[in-house]
Amino acid sequence: MMCVDAGSSMDDMYNESASRLKLSMDCVTITLQQKTFNNSNHEVGFAIFGDADAGEDDDNYLLLQPISKPNVEFLRKIDQLSQAKLDNAKPGGDIFRAIKSCIE
Repeated sequence: MMCVDAGSSMDDMYNESASRLKLSMDCVTITLQQKTFNNSNHEVGFAIFGDADAGEDDDNYLLLQPISKPNVEFLRKIDQLSQAKLDNAKPGGDIFRAIKSCIE
């Protein structure tokens, strides 16, 4: 289960070349590539929280994939998400609701 915080604090720079959010999405991408191509029997779920456009009532999270085997299409979605500009003006986000949504 992977949950990424997309709140406004994640826009802060981690180093000179990458924000915290960019770095976390890079880690997600690398991990999912390994799971998809090297460990194809592993299952993974993915959600982001803290994005104002995420929806799901007032819980402020987006379920991108429930727990299942990752595939190339899922990797494409993650790549698109890492290129997108997230609206994180709305504070907060419920990590526990995001996790629960992946395992239900």
